[in-house]
Amino acid sequence: PGRSFFRNAGRSTREGVEVGASSEPLDGLTLSVAYTYSDFTFENGARIPGQPRNVVHGGVSWHARAGLFASLDGLYIGGFFADDANTVRGGDYALANLRLGYSMDRGAWRWSVFGGANNLFDESYDANIRLNAFAGRYFEPGPPRNTYAGVELKWVY
Repeated sequence: PGRSFFRNAGRSTREGVEVGASSEPLDGLTLSVAYTYSDFTFENGARIPGQPRNVVHGGVSWHARAGLFASLDGLYIGGFFADDANTVRGGDYALANLRLGYSMDRGAWRWSVFGGANNLFDESYDANIRLNAFAGRYFEPGPPRNTYAGVELKWVY
């Protein structure tokens, strides 16, 4: 009682552009890149929180006919504000991820084994931002370098 849980921050303008390209210069090798530019502002000129101005994603993947595969991808997120007043700003960061594996088809069955590492260079970053958070609790740290492995079995019909 007596507390507001929602308030309208006002009119806004949202302009931007996204471009991407991918290429297969050699059989089994794929290169890709995508860029997003976002100019999201309130009528008063303040930037809309939680929206980075620049985001870049790129990757290289390779699939051999013998079943081996590997991919390396990178992501850059530009810094952005965590509050409507634009007084709290999260930092920009870049992450890299690696995945390796082997896959094989046997009749209707397709299986693969794989493993990888996320946040390859153990970057410190904020994975989640709580916009306009109470008591300055805006930032939730992202996980450090982590690894994974798995097996996948598919029946293709």
